[in-house]
Parts: sequence; C-alpha cells; structure tokens
Amino acid sequence: MNAGAAPAPPEAFAATDPLLALHSEREAAREASDANAEICWLATVDADGAPAVRTIVLRDVDGAFALFVNATSPKWREMSREARVQITCWYPTLQRQWRMKGQVRVLPHEVVSRHWHRRPRVSQVLDHLYSTRAAQSTELAPERDLEAELVALDEALPERPEVPVQSLALEIVPLAIECMQIRPAPHLHQRQRWVREDEAGRWTASRLVP
Repeated sequence: MNAGAAPAPPEAFAATDPLLALHSEREAAREASDANAEICWLATVDADGAPAVRTIVLRDVDGAFALFVNATSPKWREMSREARVQITCWYPTLQRQWRMKGQVRVLPHEVVSRHWHRRPRVSQVLDHLYSTRAAQSTELAPERDLEAELVALDEALPERPEVPVQSLALEIVPLAIECMQIRPAPHLHQRQRWVREDEAGRWTASRLVP
C-alpha cells in the first residue's frame, strides 16, 4: 500500500505547555462554529466503582479550566469522594481529541459569585431549586410540574439573587494531557502525551502509538 507522504503533526504537538495549546484549540473551535467548542465529557467513578460519564460545560476561569457544579449533584458526591477525574474534548472541525487527567480543587466562593451572575436566569433559578426543593438528578413524581415550580420560584427571587452556597466552581489541576489528530485513511492517526513534571508547570512530551 502506498500511503504517500504522511501529514505533518498539528502545531499543538510542538507546544511546551499543553494547557496553552488547548486554550488555543478551543478558540479555533469557536471561530469555526464547532458545536463542541464549549463542552467536554467528564468521567468520574461512582460509589460502586463504576465509571460515570456526562457532558458538561468546560469553563475558562482566570486562565484555568474549571467546572461549575451543584453540591446536590451525584457528580459532586463522586468528585468529593475521589478527586481524580478525566475530561475529553472532541472538536470535529479540527478532527482533534484532547484528554486531560487531573484532580479537582474547589475554588473560593468569590470566584463562583463573579461568574454565577453571568449565567442565564434559568440556570440561576435551577440552582436555587436544587438547594431548596429538589436535589439535582432527583426522580420526579409523575404529577410534579417542574416547569411551574421554576416559574413560581423565578417570580419569588429578586432580580439579582444570592448565590447558593451549594454552587461550586472546581478547578481541574492537570497531571497529564493527550492530543490525538485524526487522519483520513490510509494515514495513521497521530497522538502525543504531556506529563506534568512539577508545580512550576514544566511538562514532558512523548509521542504515542495511536
């Protein structure tokens, strides 16, 4: 089989800081109107040791990657028990997948307050509903009208409601990051991993078999 010249690795592979590279990739995805530009897939482990994966907004907070969660949610119970997590970002417009292994760290409530008031009103009302009426992921009785409850709660809350104490911002402190470039056949995919060496932010890069 004559595969021809192998495509050059993406520019991200030359990065000495994969966090900066991932920030740049997200911006490129936004400019390309990539549907996945603002989200990631978060993997945790539940109380039975089974994997749990869900889609969640990945946020940029003061140069770090963060997740906003509610303390009533199952994912927070899982992360409070086992701080290690993994996220995956997939950008179809770039044909690149990023994976990040790390630990979560609770950010000060001031950080939550600064960003919480920028969220859509419905998200703010939901956070108050989680705190006062029904924890996130609670099973709903057939006769319960959740939308009506949200409307009533919305009307009862002030224009600028207080931030519930259950609203949390979690920084992802990365330990290892991978990037894989998807290539059309007959070319091989290209894959690289960076492992964090120290708190100063130095990384060691290595190529991987895809």
